[in-house]
Amino acid sequence: MKYSRIVLIVVALGLVANFALTERSWKLASTPRVMALGVLGDSPALGQFHAATLASEAELPYPPGATPPAGPQPLRVGLAYREVSLFALPLWAYPEPGLVTYVERPADIQAHVLDPDQVAALDGATGAAYSQTRFPWYLHIWGWLLLVGIIVWTKARTIDIRNMEEAELQREMAASAAAPRSA
Repeated sequence: MKYSRIVLIVVALGLVANFALTERSWKLASTPRVMALGVLGDSPALGQFHAATLASEAELPYPPGATPPAGPQPLRVGLAYREVSLFALPLWAYPEPGLVTYVERPADIQAHVLDPDQVAALDGATGAAYSQTRFPWYLHIWGWLLLVGIIVWTKARTIDIRNMEEAELQREMAASAAAPRSA
């Protein structure tokens, strides 16, 4: 059996599925994104966050292929980060700049970066522990599986070649043992 063909088929099917299902760029890209953590209500305690978000000039683009919302959206809290990808596969990501409040608009995402004092105030106003949120970087490194697949394919190909050479050597030895010897 050709193990290298099986590995190659699995890698190719994974790439095709990723290209069909992702909105990431095929080129090397460093894309800003927001991971939603929750929806903030319209309570008076959160009025300062709503006003600061609407007054902010920080704008994030929607990811390619994302459908902007229709109509007014509620204030949300999220973790802004940057994802680096190649061949539409995420290689790594890191929080940049960190916790934000944001409003999705038809053209873009308007965000307000929260400083440590504002994060503490948000924790107090909502009763949630947004200050304890850790960025899940491990969800953004699965693109390295392509490299792992190439390494596994190389090893499987080496095994296949060695098995073919051993089988050929055994055939040659059997043929020479079965051939009549001339004196």
